[in-house]
Amino acid sequence: NSAEPVLEGVSTTRAGYQLQLWTCGGRLVNLDATVSDLKEYAVNGVITLKARWMPKRTISFSIETQEYTYDGIEKAFEIIGTTLAGFNVTYRQNGHTVEAPVNAGSYDVTVSREEDAVFQAVNVTVPGGLVIQPKEVTVTIDAIPEQTYTGNVIKPAITVSDGTNEIPASEYTVDYINNSNAGTATVTVTAKAGGNYIYPQITQNFTIKKKSYFFIYLFGLY
Repeated sequence: NSAEPVLEGVSTTRAGYQLQLWTCGGRLVNLDATVSDLKEYAVNGVITLKARWMPKRTISFSIETQEYTYDGIEKAFEIIGTTLAGFNVTYRQNGHTVEAPVNAGSYDVTVSREEDAVFQAVNVTVPGGLVIQPKEVTVTIDAIPEQTYTGNVIKPAITVSDGTNEIPASEYTVDYINNSNAGTATVTVTAKAGGNYIYPQITQNFTIKKKSYFFIYLFGLY
């Protein structure tokens, strides 16, 4: 039908490019142009249309490493340098996917965004793009109640805190010295390497008292 727009139903998509205009015989073609409008450009009964494409724009944003200090709250890589939305950010650590970076350590960051009508697709990986530093704290060991000699090694439970919050036992190692016989024993707490906290090694003494014995004397009549 010579009255129908020649571009009706014609695909106008090309990955990474944006359609700028159509031409026919060097003439700009409107989207509603019909065969009748373009018949003078026909060659052997064929009308040839040419599309002019313009590369889609790239999206620029900062890929500088973003650092935080551990506080037990999830951290995220922020998209800085553009006001565009629609980004997807994922994390990996030591080859494993991490849904929500919380613990101290270095995380590889991948930023992706689907191509749209104006901008090219984004798929950028930033090695070590998100770093959570361990928190430096001053810790103490709560006073340990007096223990009683049992003949076995004595390892009383301890509580370590930073003055406000208790430090999880998974964050440190515990060593006991002189904790078998009656006298003064010592417990030493050391922050685990690669953990969420940094603090000097600390010690706390506790007492092991002698075990009391009670004797019952029986007097018989003879």
